[in-house]
Amino acid sequence: HAHAHAHAHAHAHAHAQVALLTEERLLLDVYATWCGPCALLAPQMDTLARVLEGRVRVMKFDSEQSPGGAGLATSLDVRGLPTLLFISEGEVTHRVEGALTASRIAEIVEGVWFGGEMPRGPEYGDPGPEPAPPGLVFPE
Repeated sequence: HAHAHAHAHAHAHAHAQVALLTEERLLLDVYATWCGPCALLAPQMDTLARVLEGRVRVMKFDSEQSPGGAGLATSLDVRGLPTLLFISEGEVTHRVEGALTASRIAEIVEGVWFGGEMPRGPEYGDPGPEPAPPGLVFPE
């Protein structure tokens, strides 16, 4: 089973653009291979894919290696890596920058899509009227 799962990831980027438009609930991890926090996030995303199976589609998207990746990242207004995008039928409803633990991301998923208690705070992409200032420093 683990093998099939790994195999599915290889094809993930090819379908990213299609999935963006059709998935009811899509959690997209926009990353790059050189990005340290992205590497930390990868196993968390694998955990989430199992935890959320049947509820939320979890995909990884390499913003540099994928065909059209840079264009997709730009069209999604991705500035920092990694960025987690919460997408409903093509609309980005929420975004979080930086690596979080699977349990934290799962809390945000509950808040965004399932009426759960939303974690508050800038590191959770706390929705506010002001966009984050450039050069945002993540607290240790």
